[in-house]
Amino acid sequence: MPMHLKYFLFTHCWFRYPLAPEHPYPAQQRSCYVAVSYFLKHAVDFGVDPQRIVLGGDSIGGSIVVAISQQLVLRQDLPQVRAHVLVFPFLQALDYNLPSYQQNQWVPFLLKTDVGHFGKIYVTGNSLGADAVMLNAHVPEKLRIKYQKWISAEHI
Repeated sequence: MPMHLKYFLFTHCWFRYPLAPEHPYPAQQRSCYVAVSYFLKHAVDFGVDPQRIVLGGDSIGGSIVVAISQQLVLRQDLPQVRAHVLVFPFLQALDYNLPSYQQNQWVPFLLKTDVGHFGKIYVTGNSLGADAVMLNAHVPEKLRIKYQKWISAEHI
């Protein structure tokens, strides 16, 4: 256990989910939704206070946390998740030319071109057309205008 965590009393668990491209989207989301729903319903059986559950995820795991949380909030039969820890989540695929993509396009950890490539594999099972996605050619102009009020550099 990392040094900075050993002084806190907490329980943690993680869920394995089927990986792309062998298991295309939304297999990962469905798998995690079922697992988290079960865990929330039976938290007390695991010795966990159901009012203190935090979900976390890194990269596509963070995206899955957001997606299943949007579903879980509608479930009145389950305790609500208290918080989220999202590390480098993939949250929007409408505009790949926002400032964060421009500023970080050459960061060795995950190049801008890799984002399009891996995102396309995750959603469709292949990377065909990833270059067009990175040029925002995957979204019709009518939709881009409609959602621009929410996804825009003006909000930064």
